Amino acid sequence: LFSSSYAIWAVIFAWLFMKETLTKKEFFAIASGMMGIILLNPFEKSNLFGNLLALGCGLSYGLYLAFLRKELKTSTLSSAIWILAFSSVFLIFAPFTFGVGNIIVNIKWLLLLGILCTGLAQLMLNIGLQHIKTDRASMIILLGLPLAWFFGWFFFLENISWRTLFGGVIIIASVLYLEVISKRRSEEHTSELQSH
Repeated sequence: LFSSSYAIWAVIFAWLFMKETLTKKEFFAIASGMMGIILLNPFEKSNLFGNLLALGCGLSYGLYLAFLRKELKTSTLSSAIWILAFSSVFLIFAPFTFGVGNIIVNIKWLLLLGILCTGLAQLMLNIGLQHIKTDRASMIILLGLPLAWFFGWFFFLENISWRTLFGGVIIIASVLYLEVISKRRSEEHTSELQSH
C-alpha cells in the first residue's frame, strides 16, 4: 500500500517542480485508483520500520517519475542506459550477500527479467514520459498491480480473491477514466488553438 503511493507523490512533485496542473476529475480518478490499491493491499499491522521503508519507496519513485518527466523534455533516450547503469552500481554487491543461485538453470528467467521486464520497460517509460503528463504516467504504471495478479492466475494458477478482483477493476476503471479525461482536454486544447 505505502509503496504504491507513488501515484500521489508523483503528482505532488510534478505540481511543485514542473507546475503541472490537476483538474478535479483527474484528482478523482487518482483517488479512485488509490482506493483500488487499498482493496488490493489492505493495511495490516506490521513493524514501523517496514512501513517507513515502503513509504520511502513510494516517495522516491514518485520523485523519480516527476524528475524523469522533466529531464526527458530536453534529453534523449540514452537516459535509459545511464539510469540502468547507475542502478546496477547499487546492486553490484547483492550476489555477495544473497548468493548467485543456479545461473544455468535460471538463465531464461534472468534474461526475461533483465531484458524484457527491466530494460524494455525502462525504455518504454522514457518514451511515454516524453509525451504524457506525470499523473497519467503514474496511473498507467498502477496497472502493473492488477496485471501481476492476472499473470499469477494465468501462468501459475494462483487464486484471486473477490476483494483482489474488485480492487483491480477499480484501478483499471480509474486509469481508463483518466485517459478519457486527458483525451478530451487535449481535443479541447487543439480546437482552441485552431480557432485562434
